Amino acid sequence: MAIKCHVRLTVEERIRLDRLVKQEKPRVAQYKKRNAQILLAIDENKNPLTHEQASKAFRVKPVTITRLRQRLVEEGLDVAVHGKRSHHGSKPILEASSALNIKQELNKGFQILK
Repeated sequence: MAIKCHVRLTVEERIRLDRLVKQEKPRVAQYKKRNAQILLAIDENKNPLTHEQASKAFRVKPVTITRLRQRLVEEGLDVAVHGKRSHHGSKPILEASSALNIKQELNKGFQILK
């Protein structure tokens, strides 16, 4: 299987990942530590594990290694380790103009009641 995305970490990135792996307090999510460990293991600047060796060593599917490599190359170290931010619930329920119209209508209704 040919590897399309090659992992080559800088010294600073390796240090950041080492700190994350060794960090105990505040607690770090296990998936973040696992992703950091995988990236350190497959770094081509050191003696890297093969795809199959990494998937067996960390008890993950090979596609997980592939996706992690791809995410590192395409989106950067932070996204590869911490994952993508979820945007669920961040959309406003009403558009600003609709909310303003509703507020004006309610004000008119309250003025009629007075």
